[in-house]
Amino acid sequence: VVQTGVALRIGDGSSYAVPFFDGLPIAAACQKISVCGSHITKYLTTLLEQEGAGTLTTTAEREIVRDIKERLCYVAQNFESEMEMSISTTALQKPYEMPSGDMISVNSSRFRCTEALFEPSFLGLDNGISVQRAAFDAIAKCDQEIQETLRQNIYLSGASTLFQGFPERLEKEISSLFPKSTAVTVLAPADRKYLAWAGGVIVASRPEFYEKRLSTQEHDEHAPEVRIRQCLL
Repeated sequence: VVQTGVALRIGDGSSYAVPFFDGLPIAAACQKISVCGSHITKYLTTLLEQEGAGTLTTTAEREIVRDIKERLCYVAQNFESEMEMSISTTALQKPYEMPSGDMISVNSSRFRCTEALFEPSFLGLDNGISVQRAAFDAIAKCDQEIQETLRQNIYLSGASTLFQGFPERLEKEISSLFPKSTAVTVLAPADRKYLAWAGGVIVASRPEFYEKRLSTQEHDEHAPEVRIRQCLL
């Protein structure tokens, strides 16, 4: 089991780059990423509407967008080249059947929505922290003695790291921020969609976790004060 590396999680509501050493997080070096899964879904909604999919505002329609995101979207290895191809040919277009039976064609929105992970300015976040910058800063803020190990053990987790091409593009983008020939390795476990849950199970199984448990009676009688006290123990 690797004890030193960087855990890079892109969840639906939050995203972080967390370096860890000997199994413990290095809190002072943790970095928040500006873009998460819900941002990508919202941005994809806008792009699909621009491509002629109609208005997508209801809860059911947002679930359709989420399904399109999971089924058809990917990360371009070269964004500019992919944009040129989407304009000059139909090779990137994919059909999608709406619940009504109508067919829509999904084109450049397939990769434009995920590009926001690398360029938060696409979402209007001009000072946003991209996924590659967060990983770089997390490593750079750690002791130089462990930086090589951190660079070679960048672990992905979260459903928004499952896009085809994401690990390869991220590795390339992080490498570009370091001096030339610096080795960077991004690791993408097959079960990374559920790693946050797996981590919760591990934490809950540790002996010290039992000291922080609350009985139903304690919760009902003293919350939230008792929750704060337990978390500070």
